[in-house]
Amino acid sequence: MGQRNMKLKKGTLIFFSLLTFLCLRRFLSYEERLDELWLHEFPLEYLTSLETHSLNLSARLMTTVEPARLYLEEVFNLKDTYTCELLSPSIFQDGSVYFRTLCGERGKGGFSFISKSRLTSGAIEEVTLLGLVPPSYLSYEENGFEDCRGFTWDGTSYLICSVQSGRASRKQVAVTLGKKNQVLEFNVSGLELSRIEKNWTPLVHNRNLYFIYSFTPFIVLKCNVVDWRNFHCDVEHAEATESVSDFTVLRGGTPCVPIDHKRYLCISHGRWVYRDSRRRSKRSDSNVFFYRGLITVIGTDPWGIIGISSVLHFPQTPCSLKETQKNVEYPTGILKEGNRIILGAHFKDEICKFFEYPNLLQQVEPFTYPVPLTHRQIESFLSQELSKILKNPNWC
Repeated sequence: MGQRNMKLKKGTLIFFSLLTFLCLRRFLSYEERLDELWLHEFPLEYLTSLETHSLNLSARLMTTVEPARLYLEEVFNLKDTYTCELLSPSIFQDGSVYFRTLCGERGKGGFSFISKSRLTSGAIEEVTLLGLVPPSYLSYEENGFEDCRGFTWDGTSYLICSVQSGRASRKQVAVTLGKKNQVLEFNVSGLELSRIEKNWTPLVHNRNLYFIYSFTPFIVLKCNVVDWRNFHCDVEHAEATESVSDFTVLRGGTPCVPIDHKRYLCISHGRWVYRDSRRRSKRSDSNVFFYRGLITVIGTDPWGIIGISSVLHFPQTPCSLKETQKNVEYPTGILKEGNRIILGAHFKDEICKFFEYPNLLQQVEPFTYPVPLTHRQIESFLSQELSKILKNPNWC
């Protein structure tokens, strides 16, 4: 019995000695990296939302596209189950607004084209068709120009859109807006493009054109027109981390507008995937996708994300049916007028609305982190947002 107790005590002593050694080793390793940690990374507990910094976003619903939608349905003489949908608004400084427009029978396909309107005195005027792409019959799975973002660079206004490039593949193209509409391809050096390319975010800085190719990891392209049919892009900045994944939350939304000469603001979107076990009995795919807007602050010296908010809550937004697989609030258009921001977004892939934020820039302007946030910090923070979304999913 005594020998057994001695062996037990000896084993316990060895165990605690080993545990002490491992803890001490980890502590010393942490001490050696302490300076590097504070210079290059922020502890996660410091990564809080903009709303915890006393943001008071008094958003106001300006207008919807309902009158313009009804006008189009009248033009095309659509009846019964046929309808028109104006989505993905792009807003320019002169008040012109471009939409991705679908007219046809819901769920079965229809005509897809780009249309133009104007935002005047807080209302959308009548819609005109853009002669860029002749309306063509397309299924909703192969829906032509999609999720365009508008920007102006070197005196020319453009849309950058995702378009069908083959079966289950998409690419980004630019469209010039003016008397003569041209479609320009993108050639990228130093980066292998994905089978499906979407959500490139325009940013014009010091008269140069950049696109945020990916937010997490943070990758920036610098682009120039080489001829009337092509942009050429090089990698300006790439975060040293793993490659771009379809599982990241943070993605492109609106173009970026300047806060000052080094910082820019854009309303990005997050995509959260939730596996709902209750849906398995109804359909094979139990995943539900939530799309929500987020305020993102971009630094250019050095390049990186230096601010990120919690999920934005838009006033008077339509709800989504519980049976739908996608719960969508998707910002694509932004206009800066002094400190006022006008934001255009579509909901449920059905309806588009415009919102006014009179004091957004005033509150974001003093907000920065001293160093860019890392891919892992941002994605860890945003993963916590899913629980907030599920508490208020905006389901009908």
